[in-house]
Amino acid sequence: MRKSRLSAASGVTLGLTVSVGGLAAPALGALADTASLRTALVPLIVLPALGGLLLRGLREPTPAERLVPAG
Repeated sequence: MRKSRLSAASGVTLGLTVSVGGLAAPALGALADTASLRTALVPLIVLPALGGLLLRGLREPTPAERLVPAG
């Protein structure tokens, strides 16, 4: 990724995270109201663990691949 795009990528990632959290909070609240708090908290434990397992399959880019100019 080009250094000039790093700020844009960071902003998009943060914005997407805040948006998804804002959409998920009412759903988790409704789940906690209908089932239990424990049931509502299970996805908050399982999903990050699943994401961590999936990310293990990614490789770290070499320094030459990190700053490839867009062409």
